[in-house]
Amino acid sequence: MKNTFVKTALILGILFVCVLIAGSGTYYWQRAIAQENEAFLKHRIADLEQNNSELQHQIDELGQQLCKGIWKDGACTVLSCGDSDANEKPDDIHIKGIVTFTNEDGAITTIYDECNGSKTQVNEGWCYESPEGSGNYVPGSLVYDCPFGCFEGACNK
Repeated sequence: MKNTFVKTALILGILFVCVLIAGSGTYYWQRAIAQENEAFLKHRIADLEQNNSELQHQIDELGQQLCKGIWKDGACTVLSCGDSDANEKPDDIHIKGIVTFTNEDGAITTIYDECNGSKTQVNEGWCYESPEGSGNYVPGSLVYDCPFGCFEGACNK
């Protein structure tokens, strides 16, 4: 019986050592696979970040090509302009008009037709396309003589 007990203890001891060795081998094998996967994922993320950067550059270039306005900081600002007395030609110099426009920074600005200091001319605001065919409308002004004087931004009739 003593001999059987020793044999059983010895067999159990050997089994325990085998389980320990197998378990640690499994651990190191799993750890190696995890490290390999981590390296692969880091490399894949770096590739995707590079692709994203290249795509963003291509998008910016295409945006600049298609932009009919001003391209600034990755955005297209189309310049717009409206003249309140534009449809009143040739009487527009007799109407105090307002020109409202979007500048290159995207801010909306308003200017008014105004008389010169001697009240003999009017500075008539208007809008024009620049460059032609671009869809960008910008403000301009022309000076007209007022034969009967100028009052509050309009020539007297």
